[in-house]
Amino acid sequence: MAIRSRTFPGGYAFRRFAGRPEDSLVEAPLPSKALLPLRSAAGADLPALVKTRETVKAGQAIARDEASGALVMATVSGQVEELKPAAWLGGKTNVATIIADGSPDWLPLEGHTPDWRHATAEALRGLIARAGAAALPASASRLVVQAAEDEPYNPSPAVLVKAWGLEALVEGLGILSRALPGAALHLAFRRDRRALAARVEGAARKAGLEVRLFTVSGKYPQAHPAVLAPTLFGKGLEAGTAVFDLQTVLQVRDAVVLGKPAIERVVALAGTGFAARPHLRVRVGFPAGELAQPYLRAGRESRLVINSLLGGAALAAQAPLPPQASVLVAVPENKEGELLSFASPGFASDSRSLTFAASLLPFAKRTDTNLHGEGRACISCGFCEDVCPARILPQILHRYVKKNVIDETLVRFRIFRCIDCNLCSYVCTSKIPLARLMREGKEKLAKEGLAPREVGA
Repeated sequence: MAIRSRTFPGGYAFRRFAGRPEDSLVEAPLPSKALLPLRSAAGADLPALVKTRETVKAGQAIARDEASGALVMATVSGQVEELKPAAWLGGKTNVATIIADGSPDWLPLEGHTPDWRHATAEALRGLIARAGAAALPASASRLVVQAAEDEPYNPSPAVLVKAWGLEALVEGLGILSRALPGAALHLAFRRDRRALAARVEGAARKAGLEVRLFTVSGKYPQAHPAVLAPTLFGKGLEAGTAVFDLQTVLQVRDAVVLGKPAIERVVALAGTGFAARPHLRVRVGFPAGELAQPYLRAGRESRLVINSLLGGAALAAQAPLPPQASVLVAVPENKEGELLSFASPGFASDSRSLTFAASLLPFAKRTDTNLHGEGRACISCGFCEDVCPARILPQILHRYVKKNVIDETLVRFRIFRCIDCNLCSYVCTSKIPLARLMREGKEKLAKEGLAPREVGA
């Protein structure tokens, strides 16, 4: 067994954050209702295949994307109560509200088979797409399965492997390899998961799979495909590279072998806003507030954020758990100013500058919604440049955007290389919204017709 260790320039290591998920798995009850936006992965609205007051079964298609063939499926059995736009989606996209009848059953996918080794690659790709488990390319030269765990809060790969079993994970790897013939299989785990990584690689080789195993530093944003590919292979993300996480592989296996559509997820609860933080096996479309309520810390208002503390979106209590949910973070609200915050020793604070006590002593760091400081002028400290995984210069680019200088200068400074990881804003000592300004600059350039392919960025 050869383990290749890799890292990348820039990035940031989040260490010792309080509120990490517990290594336990709980079967969540069925929701009272499921909320399912009728839109494609590309954001296009889709016509409904069902009507109000119609009875549906979990796994039944309720909308179809004719362009890709992808389906929106009911995630609970019950009756369609509403088909109308929701405020938490901007009041535009229709949302199907299904009142659950309490049945845990689901409709199996047509064409599934435990004998997948004799299925064609095309048939497997079609089945996986219909299940909603993954969108596979027609071909790929590399297949990368990652458990980089680069966020402050991550689902535990050990919990996922235990929940499904190592054999199921290896079977999922085999199915993906057959669905993408000719794609070299690679595994990437965080360095402190070497034992688990070796178990997975050993089981895969025993099953006849050729695997290359990598361990990575776990710095954020290591899991981003545009960062992961050059880290592993020394070159940028190519069209022939397909990247998946462990849970996607397991859902692919369930779709093909069991015929189970991707109607549920294992979601880790994280953040100090939760009193208990197990991993929950839960149906997609579960209203976030209803799911979180039994675990929230009493007497504390918290903001719910999906998947990423840095790049994730805040969820309204009425909003549903999305199909690719993996972590639900409860971040305590803190709307009050802090008296003499500059004089605080920072026993629970995190900073790129290493000026807080938590940077030197083993105290657990805490997060909340407060900026912990006021916006000031850029002091050219260079922290944003140091951590930027795209190797661009946010401290220069943001000045042009703020002055509305939207021309080829931004392109020459490679603004389109920005991957929206938000690290520059996180480490900025002057509290400048650098990441927001990077996005604004790219959007304005696109409106001006200065897209990367046109100017060679």
